[in-house]
Amino acid sequence: MQAIPLAANERIIEADFKVTYNTENPPSVKDVIKSLSSLEYLIKKGALILEAAYPDIKIVSTNVYVQDIEAGSLYEWLKVTCLTRAIGEDNLQKLEEVFNDILQDGGKVNSLVMLGTGAFIGAGIVAGSALLSGNELQPVNNYNSVNIVNVAQEAGITGEQIENIVEANMNKKVATNAVEFVQPAKNEDATISLGDNETLTIPSEVVKNTPTVTNFEPPERKEEDYSNIDLYVYASDQDSSSRGWAGIAPELFGNKSQI
Repeated sequence: MQAIPLAANERIIEADFKVTYNTENPPSVKDVIKSLSSLEYLIKKGALILEAAYPDIKIVSTNVYVQDIEAGSLYEWLKVTCLTRAIGEDNLQKLEEVFNDILQDGGKVNSLVMLGTGAFIGAGIVAGSALLSGNELQPVNNYNSVNIVNVAQEAGITGEQIENIVEANMNKKVATNAVEFVQPAKNEDATISLGDNETLTIPSEVVKNTPTVTNFEPPERKEEDYSNIDLYVYASDQDSSSRGWAGIAPELFGNKSQI
């Protein structure tokens, strides 16, 4: 990990992160790569929860490093480093106190990062299932799978705070990576543990019901060229800035389509 110069109101906060796929068979190389790649993205999202727990700081950037990997069950030990910046620069003494409080409470920082990551995993799995069934993206509607609310209260924040963070940062990439993260456990429908807190374990039933398809993007749009086609264009209100124009190409389609 390369040291970077810090401004007076910046500090590096570190967290240890552990994941266990409770499988009986050793993982493939493909599974390990898939897990680490998706987990890196999800941890970077999950670390944003530190801003809710410590409102005097802002997460500037997050990096994830591999410390150790062990097979049997698949164990992954990671180091998470967050470049944080204190909000406001008027009182450096007060900022130093804020950072010291955070740095001395490493266990809480570990729990918060795992908690935030678990929230994005749980919400991403739900969102991925919804997308594959043709429903709209529903980012926050079930945290029971990883007991997020209970753990949040133990860490001194509310379930609503987590929900707001997930909702503000949910997208198809979160859903894709959450589903990818689960895949190494799919063959055995095994549980997945985040850290040593049993309440942050993803149950086998959730793993079993997680989709195996991770391409949530719409089909590629196809284009065809036509020549010598009549196109009739209409405008119901030419002076309106909010109502568009529509057209009909009788040889191709009979209903008005927006232009």
